[in-house]
Amino acid sequence: MNLIWIKERTLARLALLCEKRDILHTVSQGQPLGEASIDRVNHAGEELLKLIRYEMSKGKTVRYYKLLYRCHMHPVAVCALETCLTLQYSPELLKIVKVLGFPEITLELAMELEAAGRGEEPVIDFKLAEEVFSQISHVLCHEIGQMPFYRYPIWADERLMGYLMDSDTVDRQLSGIVSPYFWQEEPAPLLIGKEQAQIIAKALLPHADGRQNLLQLTGQDGSGRKTLLRYAAHEAQLSVLFVDYSLLEDRSSDRQDDLIWRIFRESLFYEMGICYYNLENDNQELTVSDRKAFLHQCVEPLLGTETVLCINTRPQTELISILKPFLFKVDLPALNRDDRIAVWEGCVRKYGLKMDCVSAAIKFKLTTQEICKAAQRLCAEGCIQADSADVARACMEVLEPAAHGNIKLVKSGYTLEDLKLPAEQKQQLYNICAHVWQRHKVYDKWNMESKYAYGRNVSALFAGPPGTGKTMAVHVLSDMLELPLYRIDLSRIVDKYIGETEKRLEEVFDVAEKNNAILFFDEADSIFGKRSEVNDSKDRYANTEVSYILQRMEEYDGIVILATNYKKNIDEAFMRRIRYMVEFPFPSEDMRRQIWESSFADKVPLEDIDFAYLARQFEFSGGSIKNIVLNAVFLAASQNHPVNMKDILQSVRAENMKMGKTMLMQDFAEYGALFEG
Repeated sequence: MNLIWIKERTLARLALLCEKRDILHTVSQGQPLGEASIDRVNHAGEELLKLIRYEMSKGKTVRYYKLLYRCHMHPVAVCALETCLTLQYSPELLKIVKVLGFPEITLELAMELEAAGRGEEPVIDFKLAEEVFSQISHVLCHEIGQMPFYRYPIWADERLMGYLMDSDTVDRQLSGIVSPYFWQEEPAPLLIGKEQAQIIAKALLPHADGRQNLLQLTGQDGSGRKTLLRYAAHEAQLSVLFVDYSLLEDRSSDRQDDLIWRIFRESLFYEMGICYYNLENDNQELTVSDRKAFLHQCVEPLLGTETVLCINTRPQTELISILKPFLFKVDLPALNRDDRIAVWEGCVRKYGLKMDCVSAAIKFKLTTQEICKAAQRLCAEGCIQADSADVARACMEVLEPAAHGNIKLVKSGYTLEDLKLPAEQKQQLYNICAHVWQRHKVYDKWNMESKYAYGRNVSALFAGPPGTGKTMAVHVLSDMLELPLYRIDLSRIVDKYIGETEKRLEEVFDVAEKNNAILFFDEADSIFGKRSEVNDSKDRYANTEVSYILQRMEEYDGIVILATNYKKNIDEAFMRRIRYMVEFPFPSEDMRRQIWESSFADKVPLEDIDFAYLARQFEFSGGSIKNIVLNAVFLAASQNHPVNMKDILQSVRAENMKMGKTMLMQDFAEYGALFEG
């Protein structure tokens, strides 16, 4: 854009105002207006018209006039804008402004210049002045002080000049905070939600009176709200400026206000809608005060304007009632099984994968974004022919880690071969897996869900003495089912304050439902214990807690494993609702021998280990045997020799001492001689 014609018009206005004030001679001496006169002003006006026609014929003033149109600028506002643009490139003209009695460009100066151009006396109409200031404040920088608003300094910054000069670089102050989407760009194909996209596209169109909608898209993180909006925006031929609100929150209030102003200005430049996302923190929802602050800063100034505003939130985030006349809300529900299948199938086509989409959709309740990420991982790793293990690994890698303090994601390192149990208990574990594997056939294809409202839940109780393999069995289930395992820290769940335990449990189940994880409650009797007789308010509350947990477990669509050392302490109401109960017996002599033999890795050097003697002589649980083996291996490694019977028996003695038992030489029978001397 050529600014000559704007400069000529500003010069003419300045000359007229100087002449009006009878200071033309003063200004003319040695100044840029040295040849200024009435004739010169008239000539400038004629040349100005020629320049405007020339510029418009070449299409070089399109952006300028579009900007004036979008801001509905009054002639005084136009005068203010042109004066600022002129002085940006001709700062020497500020000398004339100062001679006129204005240390900076202000709205007051613009009002005088515009009146001079019409040959009239300037009159400050406060209502008009407020309207004009609102118009220019959208595009011009301005400084706020103690003086009246029409005396605030105003100026054109680098970004405004760049835009008028046809630069499409987004304001560098907004780098990393915003990302523009221009409707001419072909959006990513929609795998699901085309009907919703059409609804959103209609909501993006203006009303008959020109007013735009305020749109709220609700859905869980990763539900594809931005993808859906891009698709709808393309259909509505509306460009959108996406704004990551979380990157604005840590700024000072003044800095935050400045960035929000720049965001709105960018939307004016390109006739873009604005979409704010990431309003909520990772683990916290917006408080009432948070919402009010956001609405005051970002939303209220745009109400009734032609700017489309979209706000992406989680389902539970409600906006303040004052917005309801403007608000158009679209809910994006969580993906159901068929939706997940459709997304997987779309990703398979895109990346050329071969995999069981139905199995992946049933097993992992991923969001649209997570499914796409998992498919990308499979492609990047070269797993084109992806088996169930490949898919499970990719899915678990993209699952958001449980950031909740009461949950711990446990990596399973055991297989069914590592678990030494009687055949009956192993069969029970397999039955649990079969229940999970066949749920789709039984409940969906055979329609058994119509007969059992809460039939999809899988719950099991693992009971037995410490060290009998309950925890290992849970790890084995995680490995067999290829599902993430969350161990629940009950010490942090149970709270003495009324209502806190339920709140924390609700958070636990919410996280697990998203990831279809196995929930493992160790030492479950501490929270799933027997309900007491109601003697006081504490007893009543404790029983309410138990009832709540029962209800939440039944509603949970995943797998819940409870482990206890004391089966008799578990409440009977729980026992009736548990589908599988697996007793973990204390290992027999034969089982203990198997545990001893399987506890050493293949590369550990051994020397004359009498496994039959160890199994017969010492009645240890599997957990204790593993502790002994590990200690013996470290002892042998420190002395640089293969693991022998003395290393193991020294570790046996240490394990007994840990449990408060003193061992004498005769307790080692035929191997007691190893301790002589």
